[in-house]
Amino acid sequence: MLTFLITSSTIAAACPTVAARPAATPAPPEQVVELSADGTTYSRSLTDLFGPVRLSPGDHVEGSFWVRNAGARPARLTLTVTDVGVSDPETLQALSLTSGPADRPGGVVPLAEVARYATLSAGENLDPGEAIMIVSTLALEDLSGQQGQQSTVDLTVRVTLSGAATGSAPGTEPVPTDTAPEPPGTAPALPGATPPGSSESGPLASSTEGGLLAQTWDARLASTGGVAVASTVVAGALVALGLLLWFAARRRREQDSEPEGGGAPESAVGEDRA
Repeated sequence: MLTFLITSSTIAAACPTVAARPAATPAPPEQVVELSADGTTYSRSLTDLFGPVRLSPGDHVEGSFWVRNAGARPARLTLTVTDVGVSDPETLQALSLTSGPADRPGGVVPLAEVARYATLSAGENLDPGEAIMIVSTLALEDLSGQQGQQSTVDLTVRVTLSGAATGSAPGTEPVPTDTAPEPPGTAPALPGATPPGSSESGPLASSTEGGLLAQTWDARLASTGGVAVASTVVAGALVALGLLLWFAARRRREQDSEPEGGGAPESAVGEDRA
């Protein structure tokens, strides 16, 4: 039976798609996302996701971390998986990922069904200073014969905090993604896997697009003749408030310049948009 060893690695060297990302842009204090491996010491980046552990076909491994809203306003938490690449389609078919709050785990997402990205968990609201524990589970189904030997799997888990809608229940607000979100486990099927070293994840692949503050959390599964898995966590905060104020100021200037009685009726901005 094949045995797999997960070991930690540095962020820059672990995965080509991670090394190619632009440097993170500092964000204002109200958009700060902080990560922690133990729930006590927080920083802007982390290294080990699953930690040193041996994983055999049919087994699974869990990794946990904490996300804290270090901003001055409530924020909504969204977890997505993207940048899934594999050198062996049979191995990809056997892998699945779950990630979400410890008391409300998200749905199981087969990695073979992730095209550009898939939503793991969404809708949890965090007050300023509030932290939440996230549990991620990577499961490997049974493999037979020589399946999985010398193969590699890369994936990215993105953590995003965005403006939370006042009075909305968790799970009812729009998910802050560049395109319409996909429910857990229902991402469109992927006909062919993305080779390692390439990325077809579109807008979500850029860690600084849309005002995101990017952080990375990296781990690599490596062994002789085994399956290697590199995963990263990217944390971001959308600058929704700044955009809202900018649009409001622009609308006010347009209304002031209109002739009296000839302008369009005033409309209110009802929600933050990323």
